[in-house]
Amino acid sequence: MPRPTYLWYSLRKVRYPVRMKRDQQKERQARMGKGLCKFCIQPRILGHKQLCEKHYVTNAVQWAIGRCDNQVTKIFLERFYANPICPYTGQTLILGINAHLDHIESRKNRPDLAKELTNLEWVSEQANLAKNGMSKNEFIQFCSLIASLNHSP
Repeated sequence: MPRPTYLWYSLRKVRYPVRMKRDQQKERQARMGKGLCKFCIQPRILGHKQLCEKHYVTNAVQWAIGRCDNQVTKIFLERFYANPICPYTGQTLILGINAHLDHIESRKNRPDLAKELTNLEWVSEQANLAKNGMSKNEFIQFCSLIASLNHSP
């Protein structure tokens, strides 16, 4: 006895996205096994298990401001390569290893600037974690205070 059309249609509608997702996962695993980005065919960046530099930057910007497109990714890649030095520590920044995007004015203190592209800068991981919720000026003053108290004559 043949299946009723409405049932067949509903089963096909449910199964197709599941099969498609499974196929996409297999493709991603195959690319990653070859040392490629899980989203494209570009080589992964040093120090990252899954992403090329474009997708690493895209993820970093999306996490920082909640949105990102190809133009924004290009802007932040250009900013990174224009000056890959941490403004706080002077360390050379390497995508996937020690480069983090940081809000110059913290989201906590200035929520109005939280989604502004001009409020983001590349810094080292250590500086970003130490800075936490401070603004750039507060952090520099804090570091100066520590340095002055620990200065041995």
